[in-house]
Amino acid sequence: MRNIPICAVFLAACYSNLPICEASHKLHKLKAKLAGEKPNFDTLEYVHVIWRHGDRTPALPLWNEKEIFAEKWSEGQGELTRKGMAQQYRLGDWMRSRYSGFLGDRFDRAEIYVRSSDYNRTLMSAQANMAGMFPPKEHEIWNKSLLWQPVPVHTMPREMDIQINQEADCPVAKAELDRIWNSEEVLKMKEQNKELLTFLGEKFNKPDLQLQDLWIVYDNLFCQQCHNDTHQWPEWMTDTIFKRLVRVYDVTSQFEYHTDLLRRLRGGSLLKEIFERFKAKASGTLSKKTKFFAYSAHDSTIAALLASMGIFLEVFPLYATAVLLELHKVDGKYILEIYHKNITDSPLLYEYEIPGCPIPCSLDKMHEDLIKFFPDNWNEECGLPSNDQSAKKYIVTIIVLAVTCILLAVILVTDFWLHRRKRHRIVSGMEGRSGARPLISDAEEDGDDLDNHEI
Repeated sequence: MRNIPICAVFLAACYSNLPICEASHKLHKLKAKLAGEKPNFDTLEYVHVIWRHGDRTPALPLWNEKEIFAEKWSEGQGELTRKGMAQQYRLGDWMRSRYSGFLGDRFDRAEIYVRSSDYNRTLMSAQANMAGMFPPKEHEIWNKSLLWQPVPVHTMPREMDIQINQEADCPVAKAELDRIWNSEEVLKMKEQNKELLTFLGEKFNKPDLQLQDLWIVYDNLFCQQCHNDTHQWPEWMTDTIFKRLVRVYDVTSQFEYHTDLLRRLRGGSLLKEIFERFKAKASGTLSKKTKFFAYSAHDSTIAALLASMGIFLEVFPLYATAVLLELHKVDGKYILEIYHKNITDSPLLYEYEIPGCPIPCSLDKMHEDLIKFFPDNWNEECGLPSNDQSAKKYIVTIIVLAVTCILLAVILVTDFWLHRRKRHRIVSGMEGRSGARPLISDAEEDGDDLDNHEI
């Protein structure tokens, strides 16, 4: 492998005939080198892979197309397309080729674990990816006409997923991002692009279009371009306008993880989880058979993770691209290597040098440098009730409910006892009256009989 200037790494893609939806990403002043097709299996210990889902429909409709969106995109909003399924299948096939000497030839439940965010597009991407990575062989084939086998894909509710769902509620992160959107730098950028914002706002029926809303415009036009066989841009849209839109979108996208606070709250939880697993593998507390952990996620997941490591992308990751974090053991020392497959359907892979930790970078050194981005208690740092507080509230709630139930039971029993006692008194009173002098004596009754007889 050889060092390559970053501009040269991406030169071919920048000037190729690939459509923009499949072009490579540029990196911001980052050292990279072209990696080999396979890692060193003699030293490789563990792998984390984080990929973006495949091609999808627009996440949100344009403001002037809400009524006709379902007609234009039958799959629905933000759903994986057939093109996206194929992209993920090929990515899985590529990973099978890269790690075929590390993982077994067959799917082993003890070796690999796949986790997805709770979105249809990421869950389906994970399944398509695993179909490419682990096609059934010999005794694994359960249907001769279907060369596919089910592979477990795990997930959790979106609101609980603080690792790979960057939209999880975090008031502090939201406030920090709002502060950035209202900063002098952004307001200046807004003024510089006022003409473009006004123009697009008029065309898409969105008065006072803001920079933070520009992604919706970009996303829809980008999806239309990726599906230009069935979808067309508006007649007024030109390559020149779109290129300018892309440039502004690329810059504003960087604001999502612009500060250390955002890097900690949006990328730190996943980074912390990955390092904890690496540390467990290095210490021997993780099963020796466990080798591969995959996250089926989003462009924002990859961007946040890389930002937390000091790697800032000028453009968000493309469809079906992936970041690979490999743990190697070299001469008794654990080394962490970071790779980026940043071009859809390309076999090219680049190794990144982490700022402040030249290659080869030890796991301990990188952990020491990045631990400042590990949240101690994400809920508390986000301004949400902590897990301990939630547990305490839950316990208090259970106690209150229990006491309430007990009081209600006591009231009901007491009420029942009082009614029963009252009824008993009434019955007793009636029985007491039955022992008193009868209204008509026996003699009187006999007299009545006699009189009647005489008559």
